[in-house]
Amino acid sequence: ELAGAPVVFKIKLNGLKEVILPELDDEFAKDVSDFDTLDEYKADVKATIEKRKTEQADRLTDDEIVDVLVSKVEGDIPECMYDTEVDDMVSQYDNRLKSQGLDLATYLKYTNSDISKLKTELRPDAIKRVKSRLALEKIAALEAIEASEQDVADEIKKIADAYKMEVSQVESLVSKEGIAKDVKVSKAATFVKDNAVFEEK
Repeated sequence: ELAGAPVVFKIKLNGLKEVILPELDDEFAKDVSDFDTLDEYKADVKATIEKRKTEQADRLTDDEIVDVLVSKVEGDIPECMYDTEVDDMVSQYDNRLKSQGLDLATYLKYTNSDISKLKTELRPDAIKRVKSRLALEKIAALEAIEASEQDVADEIKKIADAYKMEVSQVESLVSKEGIAKDVKVSKAATFVKDNAVFEEK
């Protein structure tokens, strides 16, 4: 009641709708996928989920290994190394945005941020990356891990394919010595992962 008087609402019902789920059969599988049978579709969904879980587990494993490596790095690391890594991360971020039709300045404007805030946010990851790379470079040296000419050529080919460029173009833009260092670091990371011993918590 409102001020002693009853409140009356009038509602006009235009209709009732019921959600009818489709039958899970071969016809359903054909409608929602490229498979002819429901069993094939189910098997594909299961494989996709298992692959996603495996990739997630691999990422968690890699993160744990990196955390251990970083914790083992001792000594004074020049701040300029962290600054350079942050700048590289900002550049990579800008390139990803450009590939999506945006740019860093526009992104920062619409997120009510600025380059200084972004660099502050990226710094912890930059520190982690620098320490991880230094640890892996040391491991590569201790284990005499090398990058063959074929390793370098394969890596340059990957870069060329990723950016849809000719191999010769990539070779004119990158340092083969730098690529060789990257390959050795990658091999060291694989070496550490293959030889890591995990304890159940």
